Amino acid sequence: MSPATDTPAQPAWLRWTVAGLASAMVVACILWNVEAHTRLGIALLRQQYMALQLGLALCIAFLLYSPFGKRVGRPNLVDAGIAVLCLGTLLYAAIDFVWLLKEQFYRPWQITLIGTVVVLAVMEGIRRRAGVMLFSIVGVFLVYALFADKVPGQLIGRAMSPQRLVDYVGFDSSAVFSSPLAVGTVIENAVTVETALPANTDGMTADNAGNIYMTALLLDGVMRFDEATGAVTRFAHHPEMNWPDTMTWGPDGSLYVVSNHLHVWVDGEMNSEDPEIPNFRIWRIPNVGQPYFAE
Repeated sequence: MSPATDTPAQPAWLRWTVAGLASAMVVACILWNVEAHTRLGIALLRQQYMALQLGLALCIAFLLYSPFGKRVGRPNLVDAGIAVLCLGTLLYAAIDFVWLLKEQFYRPWQITLIGTVVVLAVMEGIRRRAGVMLFSIVGVFLVYALFADKVPGQLIGRAMSPQRLVDYVGFDSSAVFSSPLAVGTVIENAVTVETALPANTDGMTADNAGNIYMTALLLDGVMRFDEATGAVTRFAHHPEMNWPDTMTWGPDGSLYVVSNHLHVWVDGEMNSEDPEIPNFRIWRIPNVGQPYFAE
C-alpha cells in the first residue's frame, strides 16, 4: 500500500511540463557554469541567462501553487495564463536583452512591460511561497522608493516615478538581474565577501598600503576600506559632490574625483542652462597617500 500524501494527483501533461522546465533550469545552469557558450563562440550576457532562469522558475511556481500557497493538482486558467506570460516575457528579455540594454536610456515600452511583469510576478511568487512577512518587507521597500525624496534625514533618496521604479527593479542589471538571481543560479567560485557597503559605488582605486577608496554615489562623497581593520568609513564628503563617479591619483598624493549629475540626466531633468549646482566638477582631496602602483 502506498503511503498517504497531501500532494494532489497531477495530470500527466503537468508532470511532464514541470519536469521539462525544471530539467531546462538544471541544464542551463550546468552549461552556463562550464562556459559552453564561450567555447562555442557565442556571446551571452549573464542577465540573459538569469532572465531565462527566472522565466522558468516563475512558470513552475504558478503552475504548481495556488494563490493560497498550496500545491495544486491542476492550475486554474488564470495561473496557467500567468505562467505562460512570465515565461514568454522573460524568454523575450533573454533573447533581445542586448538591444534592450542599448535602448534603456530611451525607455522603450518593452522595458516597462518586462519590468511590470517581473515586479508583479516576483512579488506574487514571494507571497505564495515565502509568506506574507517577506512579501510585506519587500513591499515596504518598493513603496519607500516611490516617496524616498520626501523622507527626512539620512533616509532621503531621489524622486522615482512608478514607471521608473518598475523599469529599474524589473530590468536593470544591478537589480533583479543581479545578486538576487546570482545567489540561486550560479555555482559559486572560491570568493569571499570582504564587507558590505553603505552606498553603491561607480569608481574604485587603492593606495600602496592596500586601502581601497570608492565613490559613494548616494552619499555625496568617498568611502574608504581600511586594509588593516576591514572597516568602511566615509572618507570625504561635500553636499555638492553629487554622484561622484571616477577617481585618479595626482603626482602629489592627492586624490581627484569627478562628480556629475548623471542620475538627473538619466531622468531627463538635467538643467544645462542655469544649474543651481554645476553639473560637472573635479574635486581634489589632498594628502591621501601614494597610489597602488607607486613603489
